[in-house]
Order: sequence, then C-alpha cells, then structure tokens
Amino acid sequence: MPTSRGPRSRCRSSGSTSRTADVTGAAVALPEQWFYEPDRETIVNELLGIFLRLQVYDVLLESYAAEQGARMVTMEEATERADRSLQELTVAYNRLRRESITTDLLGVLVGNAVREAEEHEAAPPAWEDE
Repeated sequence: MPTSRGPRSRCRSSGSTSRTADVTGAAVALPEQWFYEPDRETIVNELLGIFLRLQVYDVLLESYAAEQGARMVTMEEATERADRSLQELTVAYNRLRRESITTDLLGVLVGNAVREAEEHEAAPPAWEDE
C-alpha cells in the first residue's frame, strides 16, 4: 500500500555511454549519465528525514529495552531479599514456637510434680494402714 510521504525518486538512464579521448588519445568509455527525479537535494532531504526518524526510534527502543532489563534485575534482587527475610522469619517463628511448647511442657510437669507431692502429703503413711 503506497503512502504519501513526499516525492518518490525515479531515475532513468540516457541509454548510451559517451566516449572521449584521454591524454594519450585512447578512447575511454565514460559511465552513463543518470537523471534523477526529483533532484538530488530533495532525495537527500527526504532520506535524511527518514534516517533521523529511524535513529530516534532506535534510541527509544534501546531505552525501553534497558528500562525493562533494569526492572527485571531489580525484581530478581527483591525476590531474593524477600526469600531471605522469609527464611529468617520462619526460623524466628519456629524458635518462639519451640520456646512456647517447652514452657507449656514445663508447666505440665511442674503441675504434675505438685499434684504428686500433695497426694503424698495427704495420704496416711503406709505403716499406719497395717
């Protein structure tokens, strides 16, 4: 689908090669002459504009890719830090849970020892029963 971005360049050949003589008198073939439409200046100006737009677009793409790369690295580092924090918090939680269980067990053992001591004090000596 053609777009209207400005004049299109066309070129045509003169169709013949001209011949001339060099200093020694030998015939030298000169290249064909080409005629450009529009003129060279218009073509260069149009191509220069296209080139500059492509350069700016390339810089923008590179910038976007660099930003995404930096975000990826940052997220990876944040994930590693979160994993370390989670590990540290898990260890601290397990330590507190063990301490709580130990305290509960000690309470049960002390209560059992007190109960046994009270039973022995309340019971008559074994020699009295006989």
